[in-house]
Amino acid sequence: FMKESHDDLEKSDTPCGDDRCFESLWNEEQIRINLGSIASVKGQTHDATLVVESVFSQIPDVKTALCIATKKRPVPTPKQPNILRAATNIFVGMTRPRSLLALAIRNTNLDNALRTSIQEWNWTIVECEEPVV
Repeated sequence: FMKESHDDLEKSDTPCGDDRCFESLWNEEQIRINLGSIASVKGQTHDATLVVESVFSQIPDVKTALCIATKKRPVPTPKQPNILRAATNIFVGMTRPRSLLALAIRNTNLDNALRTSIQEWNWTIVECEEPVV
């Protein structure tokens, strides 16, 4: 939900060891970006985490987790394993960052009730109408 301007991000991002790690210069500081699944970072903490919505068994995971957290949906039971798995995975991802958590969710999955609840938490919602390059 949060985005800062990165107009000065160097276009010459370079790999740093494997195909899931990149380094960039931003504001004269070298930034290391590691890409991975939530499962691959379980037990780790990071300065910042971006959780990108995905769909598992027709369940949008970020929307599902936010609906549970805002009490717009009841906590799933063991009889709802796909919903429980999707929400649990997102909650694990949301507990990784020390400083910045960003969630990417499709605009169509962010209805007015969910948007209002998120804004009541004082979270910043940033609309991205154009692809971020």
